[in-house]
Amino acid sequence: MRDGASINGAAVRNEGFFYADYFDVVCFSHTMDNVGSYFEFQVLDSFSRFWIVLFSHSYNAKLAWREKVGQSIRTHRNTRWWSKWEVLKQALDLFADIEPFLRQHEEISPANRSHLLEVSDDPESLQKLRLELAAVIDTGVHFVNATYYLEGDGPLIYSCYERLSAVAHAIAVAH
Repeated sequence: MRDGASINGAAVRNEGFFYADYFDVVCFSHTMDNVGSYFEFQVLDSFSRFWIVLFSHSYNAKLAWREKVGQSIRTHRNTRWWSKWEVLKQALDLFADIEPFLRQHEEISPANRSHLLEVSDDPESLQKLRLELAAVIDTGVHFVNATYYLEGDGPLIYSCYERLSAVAHAIAVAH
């Protein structure tokens, strides 16, 4: 068993030359962690890209957000999909604060602000954004919780199947 890093995949492929009966199993936690990278949404994908960039290089933007809503902005790390889910969860939880924040802070990343405000200014896009945010949060929570659980220590192999089955059932029934 190995984590999902590409370098480890290359190593396993090279080892296959020497060990013909080699069986490669990617870590279930890392597999669950990557599920979100396959979600595709019409408005949310664009919104999230601009929203993440808005805060990624600006301490002033982070400070202004904290002053506006009373909590730090969640940040995205490319190595963990669920960090993007956490950013989107916060955006959904504080959805009513996003447009006033963008309108109040014209000096913060004008190009990104402009793209984000295009969504707010179009009622149809705004409604799609709300629906897509709700869908990714409601669906993603099962994957995120399973990822956290499967990253734990101990003999997880005994409960891994049950955890993965619970995720599959939750998605099939609830969504």
